[in-house]
Amino acid sequence: MALSPSKLPRLGGSNVNLRIKVRQVSKWIPSSIRTLLNIDSLQARQIGDPILREEAETVDITTIHSPEFKQMIERMFKVMRKAESFGIAAPQIGVGLRVIVVEFTGKHIKMLKDKGATDKELKRLGIALVPPKVFINPEYKTIDPTLLAFREGCLSVEVDKKPLAQGKPSMRAAYSKLPKVMVLSLTNLYQLGSFYAPHLIKARQVSKWIPSSIRKLLKLDGLQARQIGDPTLRQRAETVDISTVRSPEFKQMVERMFKVMRKANVSSISAPQIGIRLRVIALEKTAKQIKELKEADVTDQDIKTFGIVKIPPTVLINPKYKIIDSTLVTLRENCVSLKGYSALVPRAKEIEVSALDREARPVTWRTVGWPPRLIQHEVDHLNGKLFVDSMLPETLMDDNWRSFTRK
Repeated sequence: MALSPSKLPRLGGSNVNLRIKVRQVSKWIPSSIRTLLNIDSLQARQIGDPILREEAETVDITTIHSPEFKQMIERMFKVMRKAESFGIAAPQIGVGLRVIVVEFTGKHIKMLKDKGATDKELKRLGIALVPPKVFINPEYKTIDPTLLAFREGCLSVEVDKKPLAQGKPSMRAAYSKLPKVMVLSLTNLYQLGSFYAPHLIKARQVSKWIPSSIRKLLKLDGLQARQIGDPTLRQRAETVDISTVRSPEFKQMVERMFKVMRKANVSSISAPQIGIRLRVIALEKTAKQIKELKEADVTDQDIKTFGIVKIPPTVLINPKYKIIDSTLVTLRENCVSLKGYSALVPRAKEIEVSALDREARPVTWRTVGWPPRLIQHEVDHLNGKLFVDSMLPETLMDDNWRSFTRK
């Protein structure tokens, strides 16, 4: 978990307002559509782009037959089909108008069947062909309020796209991909993964301290953190048996935690994030990381205000904390298990944590500022929670959203 360098919480400032004014299409202006069609590639805008958080404008019916409007509709279908999705809204291509298009093809149904969906399941879930449809200024009313829970993806929350900007490719592509289409996740349907989840759990969890399983893990896994969706991240971690703390395997595990953390250039990590369900967290804030914050225009005053300080390599085993100052401080957080995304998360300002150190000695640490945020974030991991469970939902953003739109 690392501080998003350029976003310490001066959110919604003048720079954001300027971006909103520059990018939003608040009224139907054909010239703006011409500009959009010339500068954007066939990629959906990503979460964090202000236009995705603005209410779209009602379409003036007199513009519907204009060449620009038809071009916009054509573009929406192109973006949707390129992504193999079945629905898209005009704001997702950067146009703040109340227009959506949908299409569900035989290819979509074949994809579902190729992933194990039966005709009976498709029928039960109401999955059927939908010809290309355009809805302008749509409104709906609920006929049957029964709630059905399905897994969804979204074109505007994707980790496997390549940004338009030139340069080093996003590292997010190296990790588990989220569903590409705004559709039932192909292998999940109604069961939400009930077929394969138990197998993953049996294969990955370490419910008790078994040295041989750690040896196996250390040989098989690369230096990457487990990603959201992995069952290990949603299970409560086990208390560490104090007799194992000085074992070679435990020391290897701690060393591995630091390696994964340092490779990702973050300041904290928990054992579940490397696939081990034990109540262990590691922290480290280096001078280099603080220098990087300053290079990203974080001022010395900001660093002082938010309590960002160097933290030597620290291991906390079976940590428990109590809140000293319950004042909630809301700052932007990211996570090595949710690569490429961040959000504002409220955390207690000051805590006192009690734990064992790496030599199994009792330690107590009363701390204020940024370290309490790291500790609270990582203890959440030990309890099967991620920052998305505590965040302000409307602030979730793709940290690279600007690179999906040419400047």
